[in-house]
Amino acid sequence: TSSKGLIWMALLTIQFACQPLLTRRFTPPEVTKLSLVIILELCKLVMCAVLLLLSGAAGEAISGWTLRDAAFLAGVPAVTYSIQNVLIQIAYQHLDSLSFNILNQVKILSTALFTFILLGRRQSPMQVCSLGMVSCAAVVASGVSFDQDLGSLRGSPLGYGCILGASFLSGFGGALTELALRSRKRNSYLFSGELCVFSLLFFAGNVVFDVGGHRQEVLQGHLLQGWTWWTLVPVLTQGLGGLIVGQVIKHAGGVQKGFAVVAGIILTGAVQSLAEGETLTLRSVVASGLAAIAISMHTLYPVKASTGKKDN
Repeated sequence: TSSKGLIWMALLTIQFACQPLLTRRFTPPEVTKLSLVIILELCKLVMCAVLLLLSGAAGEAISGWTLRDAAFLAGVPAVTYSIQNVLIQIAYQHLDSLSFNILNQVKILSTALFTFILLGRRQSPMQVCSLGMVSCAAVVASGVSFDQDLGSLRGSPLGYGCILGASFLSGFGGALTELALRSRKRNSYLFSGELCVFSLLFFAGNVVFDVGGHRQEVLQGHLLQGWTWWTLVPVLTQGLGGLIVGQVIKHAGGVQKGFAVVAGIILTGAVQSLAEGETLTLRSVVASGLAAIAISMHTLYPVKASTGKKDN
Protein backbone atom coordinates (compact mmCIF):
# COMPACT_ATOMS: atom_id res chain seq x y z
CA THR A 1 0.00 0.00 0.00
CA SER A 2 1.34 3.43 -0.96
CA SER A 3 1.87 6.23 1.55
CA LYS A 4 -1.02 8.11 -0.06
CA GLY A 5 -3.22 5.05 0.43
CA LEU A 6 -2.24 4.84 4.12
CA ILE A 7 -3.13 8.51 4.64
CA TRP A 8 -6.58 8.04 3.10
CA MET A 9 -7.09 4.89 5.21
CA ALA A 10 -6.25 6.86 8.37
CA LEU A 11 -8.72 9.59 7.40
CA LEU A 12 -11.44 6.99 6.76
CA THR A 13 -10.77 5.38 10.15
CA ILE A 14 -11.12 8.74 11.93
CA GLN A 15 -14.29 9.67 10.01
CA PHE A 16 -15.87 6.27 10.66
CA ALA A 17 -15.05 6.49 14.37
CA CYS A 18 -16.49 9.99 14.83
CA GLN A 19 -19.60 9.52 12.66
CA PRO A 20 -21.83 7.75 15.27
CA LEU A 21 -21.11 10.45 17.86
CA LEU A 22 -21.92 13.26 15.42
CA THR A 23 -25.08 11.51 14.24
CA ARG A 24 -26.41 11.03 17.77
CA ARG A 25 -25.52 14.61 18.72
CA PHE A 26 -26.98 16.47 15.75
CA THR A 27 -29.75 14.25 14.30
CA PRO A 28 -33.16 14.66 16.01
CA PRO A 29 -35.13 11.40 16.40
CA GLU A 30 -37.99 12.66 14.21
CA VAL A 31 -35.73 13.02 11.16
CA THR A 32 -36.64 10.27 8.68
CA LYS A 33 -34.11 7.85 7.25
CA LEU A 34 -35.27 8.58 3.69
CA SER A 35 -34.59 12.30 4.06
CA LEU A 36 -31.13 11.61 5.47
CA VAL A 37 -30.23 9.37 2.55
CA ILE A 38 -31.54 11.76 -0.11
CA ILE A 39 -29.87 14.86 1.37
CA LEU A 40 -26.66 12.86 1.88
CA GLU A 41 -26.52 11.83 -1.79
CA LEU A 42 -27.31 15.38 -2.96
CA CYS A 43 -24.54 16.82 -0.74
CA LYS A 44 -22.07 14.20 -1.99
CA LEU A 45 -23.02 15.02 -5.58
CA VAL A 46 -22.29 18.73 -5.01
CA MET A 47 -18.99 17.89 -3.27
CA CYS A 48 -17.95 15.65 -6.17
CA ALA A 49 -18.73 18.36 -8.73
CA VAL A 50 -16.83 21.03 -6.80
CA LEU A 51 -13.79 18.83 -6.12
CA LEU A 52 -13.71 17.62 -9.72
CA LEU A 53 -13.64 21.21 -10.97
CA LEU A 54 -11.04 22.30 -8.39
CA SER A 55 -8.80 19.34 -9.26
CA GLY A 56 -8.50 20.60 -12.82
CA ALA A 57 -9.19 17.10 -14.16
CA ALA A 58 -12.81 17.65 -15.19
CA GLY A 59 -12.07 17.86 -18.91
CA GLU A 60 -9.98 14.69 -18.91
CA ALA A 61 -12.49 12.84 -16.71
CA ILE A 62 -15.53 13.47 -18.91
CA SER A 63 -13.78 13.04 -22.26
CA GLY A 64 -14.99 9.81 -23.76
CA TRP A 65 -17.69 9.46 -21.09
CA THR A 66 -20.53 7.15 -22.09
CA LEU A 67 -23.75 6.21 -20.36
CA ARG A 68 -22.99 2.54 -20.98
CA ASP A 69 -19.70 2.69 -19.07
CA ALA A 70 -21.29 4.71 -16.28
CA ALA A 71 -24.20 2.27 -15.96
CA PHE A 72 -21.85 -0.70 -15.65
CA LEU A 73 -19.03 0.79 -13.57
CA ALA A 74 -21.16 2.93 -11.22
CA GLY A 75 -24.78 1.86 -11.77
CA VAL A 76 -24.25 -1.77 -10.82
CA PRO A 77 -22.35 -0.97 -7.57
CA ALA A 78 -24.99 1.65 -6.68
CA VAL A 79 -27.77 -0.93 -7.05
CA THR A 80 -25.82 -3.55 -5.09
CA TYR A 81 -25.22 -1.09 -2.23
CA SER A 82 -28.90 -0.10 -2.18
CA ILE A 83 -30.08 -3.72 -2.13
CA GLN A 84 -27.43 -4.47 0.51
CA ASN A 85 -28.92 -1.81 2.81
CA VAL A 86 -32.41 -3.31 2.42
CA LEU A 87 -31.12 -6.81 3.20
CA ILE A 88 -29.30 -5.52 6.29
CA GLN A 89 -32.50 -3.95 7.63
CA ILE A 90 -34.34 -7.25 7.16
CA ALA A 91 -31.51 -9.20 8.80
CA TYR A 92 -31.64 -6.86 11.83
CA GLN A 93 -35.22 -7.99 12.44
CA HIS A 94 -34.61 -11.72 12.07
CA LEU A 95 -31.23 -12.33 13.77
CA ASP A 96 -29.79 -12.01 17.25
CA SER A 97 -26.95 -9.53 17.70
CA LEU A 98 -24.17 -12.15 17.87
CA SER A 99 -25.22 -13.93 14.67
CA PHE A 100 -25.61 -10.61 12.86
CA ASN A 101 -22.21 -9.26 13.89
CA ILE A 102 -20.36 -12.48 13.06
CA LEU A 103 -21.97 -13.02 9.65
CA ASN A 104 -21.72 -9.33 8.79
CA GLN A 105 -17.92 -9.69 8.79
CA VAL A 106 -18.13 -12.13 5.87
CA LYS A 107 -18.03 -8.99 3.69
CA ILE A 108 -14.28 -8.65 4.36
CA LEU A 109 -13.69 -12.17 3.06
CA SER A 110 -16.14 -11.70 0.16
CA THR A 111 -14.27 -8.57 -0.92
CA ALA A 112 -11.06 -10.57 -1.13
CA LEU A 113 -12.90 -13.32 -3.03
CA PHE A 114 -14.43 -11.00 -5.63
CA THR A 115 -11.25 -8.97 -6.11
CA PHE A 116 -9.59 -12.29 -6.97
CA ILE A 117 -12.40 -13.36 -9.33
CA LEU A 118 -12.80 -10.01 -11.10
CA LEU A 119 -9.28 -8.58 -10.83
CA GLY A 120 -7.03 -11.57 -10.23
CA ARG A 121 -5.66 -10.08 -6.98
CA ARG A 122 -4.39 -12.98 -4.88
CA GLN A 123 -4.00 -13.24 -1.11
CA SER A 124 -1.13 -15.13 0.50
CA PRO A 125 -1.95 -17.74 3.19
CA MET A 126 -0.82 -15.29 5.89
CA GLN A 127 -3.01 -12.58 4.39
CA VAL A 128 -6.01 -14.94 4.42
CA CYS A 129 -5.31 -15.58 8.11
CA SER A 130 -5.12 -11.83 8.71
CA LEU A 131 -8.54 -11.37 7.08
CA GLY A 132 -10.02 -13.89 9.50
CA MET A 133 -8.27 -12.20 12.40
CA VAL A 134 -9.53 -8.72 11.52
CA SER A 135 -13.04 -10.16 11.17
CA CYS A 136 -12.72 -11.50 14.73
CA ALA A 137 -11.52 -8.06 15.86
CA ALA A 138 -14.65 -6.49 14.39
CA VAL A 139 -16.88 -8.99 16.21
CA VAL A 140 -15.09 -8.34 19.52
CA ALA A 141 -15.35 -4.57 19.04
CA SER A 142 -19.07 -4.78 18.22
CA GLY A 143 -19.91 -5.06 21.91
CA VAL A 144 -21.96 -8.28 21.91
CA SER A 145 -21.86 -10.38 25.07
CA PHE A 146 -20.72 -13.92 24.29
CA ASP A 147 -21.71 -15.17 27.75
CA GLN A 148 -25.28 -14.05 27.27
CA ASP A 149 -25.73 -14.54 23.56
CA LEU A 150 -24.21 -17.96 22.88
CA GLY A 151 -26.95 -19.69 24.85
CA SER A 152 -29.74 -17.78 23.17
CA LEU A 153 -28.85 -17.69 19.50
CA ARG A 154 -31.94 -17.20 17.39
CA GLY A 155 -32.50 -16.54 13.75
CA SER A 156 -34.54 -17.54 10.76
CA PRO A 157 -33.37 -18.78 7.35
CA LEU A 158 -34.55 -15.43 5.99
CA GLY A 159 -32.29 -13.55 8.38
CA TYR A 160 -29.26 -15.71 7.62
CA GLY A 161 -29.90 -15.47 3.90
CA CYS A 162 -30.25 -11.68 4.02
CA ILE A 163 -27.09 -10.99 6.01
CA LEU A 164 -25.02 -13.39 3.88
CA GLY A 165 -26.51 -11.88 0.73
CA ALA A 166 -25.69 -8.37 1.99
CA SER A 167 -22.12 -9.42 2.84
CA PHE A 168 -21.52 -10.92 -0.60
CA LEU A 169 -23.10 -7.92 -2.33
CA SER A 170 -20.75 -5.70 -0.31
CA GLY A 171 -17.75 -7.67 -1.58
CA PHE A 172 -19.05 -7.69 -5.15
CA GLY A 173 -19.73 -3.94 -5.10
CA GLY A 174 -16.31 -3.27 -3.57
CA ALA A 175 -14.59 -5.32 -6.27
CA LEU A 176 -16.50 -3.50 -9.02
CA THR A 177 -15.50 -0.18 -7.46
CA GLU A 178 -11.86 -1.26 -7.42
CA LEU A 179 -12.22 -2.36 -11.05
CA ALA A 180 -13.48 1.10 -12.01
CA LEU A 181 -10.96 3.13 -10.00
CA ARG A 182 -7.79 1.05 -10.25
CA SER A 183 -8.09 -1.04 -13.40
CA ARG A 184 -10.14 1.34 -15.57
CA LYS A 185 -8.47 4.42 -13.99
CA ARG A 186 -11.80 6.23 -13.64
CA ASN A 187 -11.63 9.60 -11.88
CA SER A 188 -12.69 9.00 -8.26
CA TYR A 189 -14.75 12.21 -8.00
CA LEU A 190 -16.57 11.45 -11.26
CA PHE A 191 -17.18 7.89 -10.12
CA SER A 192 -18.50 8.98 -6.70
CA GLY A 193 -20.80 11.49 -8.42
CA GLU A 194 -22.11 8.77 -10.73
CA LEU A 195 -22.80 6.57 -7.70
CA CYS A 196 -24.84 9.42 -6.20
CA VAL A 197 -26.91 9.89 -9.35
CA PHE A 198 -27.74 6.19 -9.69
CA SER A 199 -28.51 5.92 -5.97
CA LEU A 200 -30.90 8.89 -6.21
CA LEU A 201 -32.60 7.28 -9.21
CA PHE A 202 -32.96 4.07 -7.20
CA PHE A 203 -34.56 5.91 -4.27
CA ALA A 204 -36.82 7.86 -6.64
CA GLY A 205 -38.04 4.53 -7.99
CA ASN A 206 -38.72 3.37 -4.43
CA VAL A 207 -40.88 6.45 -3.82
CA VAL A 208 -42.74 6.16 -7.14
CA PHE A 209 -43.55 2.48 -6.60
CA ASP A 210 -44.08 3.06 -2.85
CA VAL A 211 -41.43 0.53 -1.78
CA GLY A 212 -41.13 0.92 1.99
CA GLY A 213 -44.21 3.13 2.25
CA HIS A 214 -42.38 6.43 1.68
CA ARG A 215 -44.69 7.89 -0.98
CA GLN A 216 -47.14 9.44 1.48
CA GLU A 217 -44.28 10.90 3.47
CA VAL A 218 -43.10 12.75 0.36
CA LEU A 219 -46.56 13.77 -0.89
CA GLN A 220 -47.53 15.19 2.51
CA GLY A 221 -44.39 17.33 2.66
CA HIS A 222 -42.92 15.56 5.72
CA LEU A 223 -39.61 14.74 4.10
CA LEU A 224 -37.67 17.46 5.98
CA GLN A 225 -39.52 17.06 9.26
CA GLY A 226 -37.24 17.68 12.26
CA TRP A 227 -34.37 19.07 10.20
CA THR A 228 -32.19 21.91 11.48
CA TRP A 229 -29.00 23.44 10.09
CA TRP A 230 -27.05 21.37 12.61
CA THR A 231 -28.43 18.18 11.04
CA LEU A 232 -26.21 18.93 8.07
CA VAL A 233 -23.08 18.36 10.21
CA PRO A 234 -23.27 14.51 10.29
CA VAL A 235 -24.62 14.50 6.72
CA LEU A 236 -21.59 16.43 5.44
CA THR A 237 -19.10 14.33 7.41
CA GLN A 238 -20.69 11.13 6.11
CA GLY A 239 -20.60 12.57 2.61
CA LEU A 240 -16.90 13.27 3.00
CA GLY A 241 -16.50 9.72 4.26
CA GLY A 242 -18.02 8.43 1.04
CA LEU A 243 -15.52 10.41 -1.01
CA ILE A 244 -12.66 9.18 1.18
CA VAL A 245 -13.78 5.58 0.55
CA GLY A 246 -13.28 6.19 -3.16
CA GLN A 247 -9.76 7.46 -2.54
CA VAL A 248 -8.93 4.49 -0.28
CA ILE A 249 -10.07 1.97 -2.89
CA LYS A 250 -8.24 3.83 -5.64
CA HIS A 251 -4.92 4.11 -3.81
CA ALA A 252 -5.03 1.03 -1.53
CA GLY A 253 -7.76 -1.39 -2.61
CA GLY A 254 -11.09 -2.79 -1.43
CA VAL A 255 -9.61 -5.22 1.08
CA GLN A 256 -7.58 -2.44 2.68
CA LYS A 257 -10.77 -0.38 2.92
CA GLY A 258 -12.19 -3.21 5.03
CA PHE A 259 -9.20 -2.94 7.38
CA ALA A 260 -9.74 0.81 7.71
CA VAL A 261 -13.43 0.34 8.51
CA VAL A 262 -12.67 -2.26 11.19
CA ALA A 263 -10.09 0.10 12.68
CA GLY A 264 -12.82 2.74 12.68
CA ILE A 265 -15.21 0.42 14.53
CA ILE A 266 -12.56 -0.15 17.20
CA LEU A 267 -11.70 3.55 17.41
CA THR A 268 -15.41 4.32 17.85
CA GLY A 269 -15.24 2.73 21.30
CA ALA A 270 -12.26 4.88 22.24
CA VAL A 271 -13.95 8.06 20.98
CA GLN A 272 -17.14 7.21 22.86
CA SER A 273 -15.21 6.51 26.07
CA LEU A 274 -13.34 9.81 25.73
CA ALA A 275 -16.54 11.77 25.02
CA GLU A 276 -18.35 10.23 28.01
CA GLY A 277 -15.36 10.39 30.37
CA GLU A 278 -15.12 6.61 30.72
CA THR A 279 -12.08 4.34 30.78
CA LEU A 280 -11.22 2.26 27.74
CA THR A 281 -12.75 -1.22 28.00
CA LEU A 282 -10.77 -4.46 27.87
CA ARG A 283 -12.86 -5.43 24.82
CA SER A 284 -11.56 -2.39 22.92
CA VAL A 285 -7.96 -3.15 23.90
CA VAL A 286 -8.25 -6.79 22.75
CA ALA A 287 -9.90 -5.77 19.48
CA SER A 288 -7.22 -3.17 18.87
CA GLY A 289 -4.48 -5.75 19.41
CA LEU A 290 -6.10 -8.24 17.04
CA ALA A 291 -6.57 -5.57 14.37
CA ALA A 292 -3.00 -4.32 14.71
CA ILE A 293 -1.59 -7.85 14.34
CA ALA A 294 -3.89 -8.55 11.38
CA ILE A 295 -2.94 -5.35 9.54
CA SER A 296 0.77 -6.04 10.16
CA MET A 297 0.42 -9.60 8.86
CA HIS A 298 -1.39 -8.44 5.73
CA THR A 299 1.30 -5.83 5.04
CA LEU A 300 4.36 -7.93 5.82
CA TYR A 301 3.35 -11.16 4.08
CA PRO A 302 2.09 -10.30 0.59
CA VAL A 303 1.86 -12.76 -2.29
CA LYS A 304 5.35 -13.65 -3.50
CA ALA A 305 6.28 -12.37 -6.94
CA SER A 306 6.75 -15.92 -8.22
CA THR A 307 3.15 -16.90 -7.41
CA GLY A 308 1.30 -13.81 -8.56
CA LYS A 309 1.14 -10.08 -8.51
CA LYS A 310 1.77 -8.33 -5.28
CA ASP A 311 -1.55 -7.09 -3.92
CA ASN A 312 -0.17 -4.03 -2.23
